[in-house]
Amino acid sequence: MDVQRRISVLCRHLGVSAAAGAEPVCLEDCSGSAGSADAVDTLPTDADLVKINKETNEYEVQPVNRELTFDQGLFLATRAVELISEASPDKIILVGIAGPTGSGKTALATRLSAILNAPVIDMANFVKIEQVIDQNYEDPTVMDFDAVVAVLQAWKNKKQDTVPQINFEKKSRSDPVVMDPPESRVVIVEGLYALNEL
Repeated sequence: MDVQRRISVLCRHLGVSAAAGAEPVCLEDCSGSAGSADAVDTLPTDADLVKINKETNEYEVQPVNRELTFDQGLFLATRAVELISEASPDKIILVGIAGPTGSGKTALATRLSAILNAPVIDMANFVKIEQVIDQNYEDPTVMDFDAVVAVLQAWKNKKQDTVPQINFEKKSRSDPVVMDPPESRVVIVEGLYALNEL
């Protein structure tokens, strides 16, 4: 299923319009309580969702300054990737999902991965396990940011690379997984420090 069809299916699920350039409007709140004061809610237009950064000349997703339901966030993330993909057809699109433990990063990454047919790099697998003290896997000093960049650089150059794996129950490394560059040109990086400068 291509990205546009996936978005159309997702839009039908959410009750929003996916027409290019159209302003998507949620027809009912996602809790199903139609008729409430918040029942009709406007999401950002395509033009407000993705804009070109004048300093870098790259397209960027703009902040949405209000709370969203999980499904609204999923829709906007999917739509933003589609818009950037159309505007930059030769570039790999990097989607960073960050947040504290238990915030839903993995759930969002898994759903986006299924919709966009994109691999997920779980930054937890890039922990330098031998440097972890007192089981503090969230310490940024034990993250191997260079290894994350190396995988992304290999994929940018259309080469396969190995992605480390950690068995957290045994607190040891497992065999790394060899992964090909993504066919979809989308890579999802998910983890506590996914939006930190690499």
